[in-house]
Amino acid sequence: MVDVSPQSLKTYRGNCHCKLFVYEVELPIITTVDECNCSLCFKRGFLWAVVSTPDQFRIIKGDKNALTSYSWGSMARHYKFCPHCGTGVLSRSIISPADPSIAINVHSIQDLDTWSLDRTPIDGAALDPKYTHTSYTGPLPTEEVDSGKVYTGSCHCGRVQVALSSKPIDETFAEPVGECNCSICERNAYVWIWPLSVNVVLHGKEDDVGRYLCGRRVVAKTFCRVCGVPLTNKPVQLPEGQVMGLTDEERKGYEMIKLTHPVNVRVLENIHLTKLDVMRLTAGRDLPPTYVNP
Repeated sequence: MVDVSPQSLKTYRGNCHCKLFVYEVELPIITTVDECNCSLCFKRGFLWAVVSTPDQFRIIKGDKNALTSYSWGSMARHYKFCPHCGTGVLSRSIISPADPSIAINVHSIQDLDTWSLDRTPIDGAALDPKYTHTSYTGPLPTEEVDSGKVYTGSCHCGRVQVALSSKPIDETFAEPVGECNCSICERNAYVWIWPLSVNVVLHGKEDDVGRYLCGRRVVAKTFCRVCGVPLTNKPVQLPEGQVMGLTDEERKGYEMIKLTHPVNVRVLENIHLTKLDVMRLTAGRDLPPTYVNP
């Protein structure tokens, strides 16, 4: 739980990335958060701060129906995320209407340095019922990687799946692995790798795949519309006229981006983040256009 050493409550403001939903919450100054290792919290990278009483949480923009709800396992909580940008905002107890406990995903709080927070581990993975990974049902990547293997994974509900041809993603993995603290990557807690597009397949029904464009709008942040789990960073095919309107530097960057299809390794099976050398990337916060918190 949040560190409750003697301090007055502080009002924090948070929002989903597209600003459809904005809230304020009163909490002790956040220095410690809960980090649960259950299947959903791991895939989403949730970091939790528990609200003491419901009246300490206020909706500033949107309403309680603006967010999509997802439940699983014991069905004890609703996990709420934005249906447009995929940001996970909060969870609510659904066991007792008289005690609607709220937990805030602190990644959605504005200007909070989550890298500096102490994390209290919660062994949610030990709870019953146990989560069963969805078997991959789509096509395999069109190209293999020398001395590599095919990894598969999915969102939590299994409707959107990923296949990746890659060198072993373990302590021997020599390619970059990174967490970015730009406005969207912070909110969705991605852990990125940057494979070529020919080595990645994103598989699922079109209606189940959310695609969120932000910033320079040259990549779509893909996520499951049912459970909200973020999966990949899929390049957008820009019209020729729009490409010709780019500066030489922008066009060069776009041509490089088109070759890759970054994957959030949180969604892959049999990945152990503690074995990876994860870089912390800060340059994304300074890329134009500047994100303005609501």
